[in-house]
Amino acid sequence: MKKNGKNIITSDDITVLGKNSGKTLDEVLESLQTESNELKSNVKWLYKYGGVGGKGSSGGGGGSSTTDRWTVICSLGGVQIP
Repeated sequence: MKKNGKNIITSDDITVLGKNSGKTLDEVLESLQTESNELKSNVKWLYKYGGVGGKGSSGGGGGSSTTDRWTVICSLGGVQIP
């Protein structure tokens, strides 16, 4: 909020509650920005390399293998559903 072009409410005027109690608003916002940047970096890496794991290879790529096979077995009342 501004009056005559100058801020009249600063981050020191705002009380932070909850798990960030005791921190200033600036500290909370800086922490959120850092976490956001790390998340963006991780998403870019996952997009580029296709996942985590890699079955012994370096650099990920475990999610893109065409040799992975999955089998799901379902049963209802003890009778297997084909």
